[in-house]
Amino acid sequence: MVVQEIKPRFIYDILVRVGDIFRRDPKRAEGIINNLVEYLKFNPEMTDFVHPIPFEEEMDRVLAYLKIEQARLPNLNVELQLEDMDFYIPALTVQHFVENGIQHGLENKTGGTLTIKTFKSESGHSIIVQDDGKGFSNEMSISSENQGSRFGIANVINRLQRMVSGDVEIVTKPDVGTTVLISVPFSKE
Repeated sequence: MVVQEIKPRFIYDILVRVGDIFRRDPKRAEGIINNLVEYLKFNPEMTDFVHPIPFEEEMDRVLAYLKIEQARLPNLNVELQLEDMDFYIPALTVQHFVENGIQHGLENKTGGTLTIKTFKSESGHSIIVQDDGKGFSNEMSISSENQGSRFGIANVINRLQRMVSGDVEIVTKPDVGTTVLISVPFSKE
């Protein structure tokens, strides 16, 4: 399944955090609620899972999600270096790797940085999602040829290949973090 259920614990944590913040900084609490509304108004039934969407639209969802996570995890640092945004990508591609980076790499760590970079290479558009979290349990590399048994990753890679002839490479090291490189060739239009 492409769209993951929004976990009740995620909503609960956000609402508790907003309640605490509201007493000290009502404007900030209002901003968090607005980001939560923006994130929740995403309707999976309305999303086109057959055709790619503009990368900018994907990033709007990702940024709303990141602002919410930063309220929940105040030591989460987010770095953005978005040099290239004029291309298409399957919906929830970047979102999947950002969520994984936070939930599996950074959530139980004091502090930590999630970085998203985009740039043009000779062959196309490149997206890097990187965290300095705990990495996977075994040092490994995952690519389209070696997807392992990770169904969510395999699903994202399959959609990326099918819709835009894209590819993913994941390199992870314990206690160092994970780097995901998403490659999208230039459009042949």
